[in-house]
Amino acid sequence: MKNLILNQIYSTKKNVVTSILLILFFNICQLISILNDGKLDKLEVRPLDFFIKIYGGVHSKFFIFQYIQWIVVICTLLLIIENIINSYKGLDLMIINRSGFRLKWWSSKIISLFLLNIIYIIAIIVIYKILSIIFLCPSNYKIWSTYSKIYYIDLYNSTINPDKVLFMCLCIMLTGFIAISTFFQTINEITNNNIKIFIVFIIIMVINGILHMNNLIPRVLSPLNYPSILDITPNVGNYIKCIILNIVLIIFNTMVGSIFIIKKDIL
Repeated sequence: MKNLILNQIYSTKKNVVTSILLILFFNICQLISILNDGKLDKLEVRPLDFFIKIYGGVHSKFFIFQYIQWIVVICTLLLIIENIINSYKGLDLMIINRSGFRLKWWSSKIISLFLLNIIYIIAIIVIYKILSIIFLCPSNYKIWSTYSKIYYIDLYNSTINPDKVLFMCLCIMLTGFIAISTFFQTINEITNNNIKIFIVFIIIMVINGILHMNNLIPRVLSPLNYPSILDITPNVGNYIKCIILNIVLIIFNTMVGSIFIIKKDIL
Protein backbone atom coordinates (compact mmCIF):
# COMPACT_ATOMS: atom_id res chain seq x y z
CA MET A 1 0.00 0.00 0.00
CA LYS A 2 2.78 2.43 0.96
CA ASN A 3 4.62 1.87 -2.32
CA LEU A 4 1.41 2.31 -4.29
CA ILE A 5 0.74 5.64 -2.59
CA LEU A 6 4.32 6.83 -3.11
CA ASN A 7 4.15 5.86 -6.79
CA GLN A 8 0.88 7.77 -7.17
CA ILE A 9 2.31 10.89 -5.53
CA TYR A 10 5.59 10.64 -7.46
CA SER A 11 3.73 10.46 -10.77
CA THR A 12 2.28 13.93 -10.15
CA LYS A 13 5.53 15.78 -9.41
CA LYS A 14 5.65 17.64 -12.74
CA ASN A 15 2.00 18.63 -12.46
CA VAL A 16 2.51 19.77 -8.87
CA VAL A 17 5.40 22.04 -9.86
CA THR A 18 3.42 23.43 -12.80
CA SER A 19 0.39 24.03 -10.60
CA ILE A 20 2.43 25.81 -7.92
CA LEU A 21 3.86 28.15 -10.57
CA LEU A 22 0.33 28.78 -11.87
CA ILE A 23 -0.88 29.48 -8.32
CA LEU A 24 1.97 31.94 -7.81
CA PHE A 25 1.27 33.73 -11.10
CA PHE A 26 -2.47 33.84 -10.39
CA ASN A 27 -1.87 35.17 -6.86
CA ILE A 28 0.41 37.93 -8.14
CA CYS A 29 -2.19 38.98 -10.73
CA GLN A 30 -4.92 39.07 -8.07
CA LEU A 31 -2.64 40.94 -5.67
CA ILE A 32 -2.05 43.67 -8.26
CA SER A 33 -5.80 43.83 -8.88
CA ILE A 34 -6.80 44.14 -5.22
CA LEU A 35 -4.08 46.73 -4.50
CA ASN A 36 -5.32 48.82 -7.44
CA ASP A 37 -8.91 48.53 -6.18
CA GLY A 38 -7.84 49.60 -2.72
CA LYS A 39 -5.83 52.53 -4.07
CA LEU A 40 -8.63 53.77 -6.33
CA ASP A 41 -11.28 53.52 -3.60
CA LYS A 42 -8.88 54.62 -0.84
CA LEU A 43 -9.50 51.45 1.14
CA GLU A 44 -7.27 49.52 3.50
CA VAL A 45 -6.49 46.09 2.03
CA ARG A 46 -5.54 43.36 4.48
CA PRO A 47 -4.21 39.83 3.88
CA LEU A 48 -7.62 38.24 4.56
CA ASP A 49 -9.19 40.40 1.82
CA PHE A 50 -6.51 39.12 -0.55
CA PHE A 51 -7.16 35.50 0.45
CA ILE A 52 -10.94 35.76 0.12
CA LYS A 53 -10.65 37.46 -3.28
CA ILE A 54 -8.82 34.43 -4.65
CA TYR A 55 -10.08 31.50 -2.60
CA GLY A 56 -13.39 32.67 -1.18
CA GLY A 57 -15.16 31.12 -4.14
CA VAL A 58 -18.14 32.68 -5.88
CA HIS A 59 -20.88 34.98 -4.65
CA SER A 60 -24.47 33.79 -4.60
CA LYS A 61 -25.10 36.19 -7.50
CA PHE A 62 -23.48 35.33 -10.82
CA PHE A 63 -20.47 37.45 -11.84
CA ILE A 64 -18.76 36.15 -14.97
CA PHE A 65 -15.20 37.33 -14.18
CA GLN A 66 -15.30 36.04 -10.63
CA TYR A 67 -16.70 32.73 -11.91
CA ILE A 68 -13.87 32.40 -14.45
CA GLN A 69 -11.31 33.11 -11.70
CA TRP A 70 -12.81 30.36 -9.55
CA ILE A 71 -12.78 27.90 -12.46
CA VAL A 72 -9.03 28.63 -12.83
CA VAL A 73 -8.52 27.64 -9.16
CA ILE A 74 -10.47 24.39 -9.66
CA CYS A 75 -8.67 23.59 -12.93
CA THR A 76 -5.32 24.04 -11.16
CA LEU A 77 -6.44 21.40 -8.67
CA LEU A 78 -7.53 19.07 -11.49
CA LEU A 79 -4.11 19.52 -13.10
CA ILE A 80 -2.40 18.33 -9.91
CA ILE A 81 -4.55 15.21 -9.59
CA GLU A 82 -4.73 14.43 -13.33
CA ASN A 83 -2.25 11.55 -13.14
CA ILE A 84 -4.09 10.07 -10.15
CA ILE A 85 -7.57 10.06 -11.67
CA ASN A 86 -6.25 8.75 -15.00
CA SER A 87 -6.57 5.07 -14.11
CA TYR A 88 -5.81 3.29 -17.33
CA LYS A 89 -2.17 3.77 -18.14
CA GLY A 90 1.19 2.39 -16.98
CA LEU A 91 1.28 0.69 -13.59
CA ASP A 92 -2.41 1.45 -12.98
CA LEU A 93 -3.41 -0.50 -16.07
CA MET A 94 -1.39 -3.51 -14.95
CA ILE A 95 -2.74 -3.49 -11.38
CA ILE A 96 -6.38 -2.88 -12.27
CA ASN A 97 -6.37 -6.04 -14.38
CA ARG A 98 -5.36 -8.12 -11.33
CA SER A 99 -8.55 -8.59 -9.34
CA GLY A 100 -6.89 -9.26 -6.00
CA PHE A 101 -5.18 -5.86 -6.00
CA ARG A 102 -8.07 -3.69 -7.14
CA LEU A 103 -9.47 -2.66 -3.74
CA LYS A 104 -5.98 -1.94 -2.40
CA TRP A 105 -5.28 0.03 -5.58
CA TRP A 106 -8.48 2.05 -5.09
CA SER A 107 -7.60 2.77 -1.47
CA SER A 108 -4.16 4.02 -2.53
CA LYS A 109 -5.84 6.33 -5.05
CA ILE A 110 -8.12 7.86 -2.43
CA ILE A 111 -5.32 8.31 0.11
CA SER A 112 -3.13 9.88 -2.59
CA LEU A 113 -5.92 12.31 -3.45
CA PHE A 114 -6.20 13.29 0.22
CA LEU A 115 -2.46 13.92 0.42
CA LEU A 116 -2.33 15.90 -2.83
CA ASN A 117 -5.19 18.11 -1.71
CA ILE A 118 -3.38 18.80 1.56
CA ILE A 119 -0.24 19.66 -0.44
CA TYR A 120 -2.34 21.97 -2.63
CA ILE A 121 -3.76 23.77 0.42
CA ILE A 122 -0.31 24.09 2.00
CA ALA A 123 1.08 25.57 -1.25
CA ILE A 124 -1.81 28.05 -1.32
CA ILE A 125 -1.20 29.11 2.30
CA VAL A 126 2.58 29.46 1.88
CA ILE A 127 2.29 31.58 -1.28
CA TYR A 128 -0.47 33.68 0.29
CA LYS A 129 1.58 34.27 3.45
CA ILE A 130 4.76 35.22 1.58
CA LEU A 131 2.99 37.70 -0.71
CA SER A 132 1.00 39.14 2.21
CA ILE A 133 4.11 39.72 4.32
CA ILE A 134 5.93 41.42 1.45
CA PHE A 135 3.16 43.56 -0.08
CA LEU A 136 0.39 43.98 2.51
CA CYS A 137 0.26 45.57 5.93
CA PRO A 138 0.08 43.30 9.01
CA SER A 139 -3.43 42.02 9.48
CA ASN A 140 -5.63 42.28 12.53
CA TYR A 141 -7.79 39.17 12.32
CA LYS A 142 -10.14 40.49 15.02
CA ILE A 143 -11.76 43.24 12.95
CA TRP A 144 -12.80 43.63 9.32
CA SER A 145 -11.10 46.07 6.95
CA THR A 146 -12.65 48.94 5.03
CA TYR A 147 -12.11 46.88 1.87
CA SER A 148 -14.29 44.10 3.32
CA LYS A 149 -16.98 46.66 4.17
CA ILE A 150 -17.32 47.48 0.47
CA TYR A 151 -16.59 44.17 -1.26
CA TYR A 152 -17.66 41.57 1.32
CA ILE A 153 -20.55 43.33 2.99
CA ASP A 154 -22.23 40.11 4.17
CA LEU A 155 -19.08 39.02 5.99
CA TYR A 156 -18.55 42.52 7.36
CA ASN A 157 -22.08 42.65 8.78
CA SER A 158 -21.88 39.17 10.26
CA THR A 159 -21.01 38.42 13.88
CA ILE A 160 -18.09 36.16 12.90
CA ASN A 161 -14.53 37.27 13.56
CA PRO A 162 -12.19 37.36 10.53
CA ASP A 163 -9.93 34.71 12.08
CA LYS A 164 -12.86 32.27 12.31
CA VAL A 165 -13.82 33.03 8.70
CA LEU A 166 -10.27 32.22 7.56
CA PHE A 167 -10.33 28.93 9.49
CA MET A 168 -13.76 27.99 8.13
CA CYS A 169 -12.68 28.96 4.63
CA LEU A 170 -9.68 26.62 4.81
CA CYS A 171 -11.84 23.76 6.14
CA ILE A 172 -14.46 24.23 3.43
CA MET A 173 -11.75 24.52 0.77
CA LEU A 174 -9.98 21.34 1.85
CA THR A 175 -13.11 19.20 2.18
CA GLY A 176 -14.58 20.73 -0.98
CA PHE A 177 -11.44 20.08 -3.03
CA ILE A 178 -11.32 16.47 -1.80
CA ALA A 179 -15.02 16.05 -2.63
CA ILE A 180 -14.37 17.26 -6.19
CA SER A 181 -11.27 15.04 -6.51
CA THR A 182 -13.04 11.88 -5.34
CA PHE A 183 -16.02 12.73 -7.55
CA PHE A 184 -13.89 12.80 -10.70
CA GLN A 185 -11.89 9.77 -9.56
CA THR A 186 -15.12 7.79 -9.23
CA ILE A 187 -16.53 9.06 -12.53
CA ASN A 188 -13.33 8.12 -14.35
CA GLU A 189 -13.30 4.67 -12.78
CA ILE A 190 -16.92 3.96 -13.69
CA THR A 191 -16.52 5.24 -17.27
CA ASN A 192 -13.15 3.52 -17.86
CA ASN A 193 -11.40 6.89 -18.11
CA ASN A 194 -13.45 8.02 -21.10
CA ILE A 195 -12.11 11.51 -21.87
CA LYS A 196 -15.30 12.54 -23.70
CA ILE A 197 -17.44 11.75 -20.67
CA PHE A 198 -14.92 13.54 -18.44
CA ILE A 199 -15.25 16.70 -20.56
CA VAL A 200 -19.04 16.40 -20.52
CA PHE A 201 -19.02 16.26 -16.71
CA ILE A 202 -16.78 19.35 -16.53
CA ILE A 203 -19.21 21.23 -18.78
CA ILE A 204 -22.15 20.05 -16.64
CA MET A 205 -20.26 21.16 -13.52
CA VAL A 206 -19.79 24.67 -14.95
CA ILE A 207 -23.45 24.90 -15.98
CA ASN A 208 -24.65 23.60 -12.62
CA GLY A 209 -22.57 26.25 -10.88
CA ILE A 210 -24.45 28.96 -12.77
CA LEU A 211 -27.78 27.27 -12.03
CA HIS A 212 -26.96 27.06 -8.32
CA MET A 213 -26.04 30.75 -8.18
CA ASN A 214 -29.49 31.47 -9.62
CA ASN A 215 -31.09 29.24 -6.94
CA LEU A 216 -32.32 26.74 -9.52
CA ILE A 217 -30.56 23.67 -8.09
CA PRO A 218 -29.22 22.77 -4.61
CA ARG A 219 -25.55 23.12 -3.65
CA VAL A 220 -25.06 19.34 -3.60
CA LEU A 221 -25.50 19.26 -7.40
CA SER A 222 -22.87 21.94 -8.00
CA PRO A 223 -19.33 20.59 -7.38
CA LEU A 224 -17.79 23.98 -8.20
CA ASN A 225 -19.44 25.37 -5.08
CA TYR A 226 -18.22 22.66 -2.69
CA PRO A 227 -15.04 24.63 -1.75
CA SER A 228 -16.73 28.07 -1.97
CA ILE A 229 -17.55 30.21 1.08
CA LEU A 230 -18.84 33.48 -0.40
CA ASP A 231 -22.11 31.90 -1.53
CA ILE A 232 -22.90 30.76 2.03
CA THR A 233 -24.81 33.00 4.43
CA PRO A 234 -22.12 34.00 6.99
CA ASN A 235 -22.88 31.87 10.00
CA VAL A 236 -20.77 29.29 11.82
CA GLY A 237 -23.67 26.83 11.71
CA ASN A 238 -24.00 27.20 7.93
CA TYR A 239 -20.27 26.74 7.46
CA ILE A 240 -20.28 23.57 9.56
CA LYS A 241 -23.23 22.22 7.55
CA CYS A 242 -21.26 22.74 4.33
CA ILE A 243 -18.20 21.02 5.79
CA ILE A 244 -20.38 18.07 6.85
CA LEU A 245 -21.96 17.98 3.37
CA ASN A 246 -18.50 17.85 1.79
CA ILE A 247 -17.45 15.02 4.11
CA VAL A 248 -20.63 13.08 3.27
CA LEU A 249 -19.91 13.56 -0.45
CA ILE A 250 -16.33 12.33 0.03
CA ILE A 251 -17.60 9.20 1.79
CA PHE A 252 -20.30 8.69 -0.86
CA ASN A 253 -17.85 9.03 -3.76
CA THR A 254 -15.37 6.68 -2.08
CA MET A 255 -18.04 4.07 -1.32
CA VAL A 256 -19.48 4.16 -4.85
CA GLY A 257 -16.00 3.65 -6.28
CA SER A 258 -15.30 0.82 -3.81
CA ILE A 259 -18.55 -0.94 -4.70
CA PHE A 260 -17.70 -0.66 -8.39
CA ILE A 261 -14.22 -2.08 -7.77
CA ILE A 262 -15.63 -4.97 -5.70
CA LYS A 263 -18.16 -5.67 -8.43
CA LYS A 264 -15.30 -5.89 -10.91
CA ASP A 265 -13.58 -8.40 -8.63
CA ILE A 266 -16.72 -10.54 -8.44
CA LEU A 267 -17.24 -10.43 -12.19
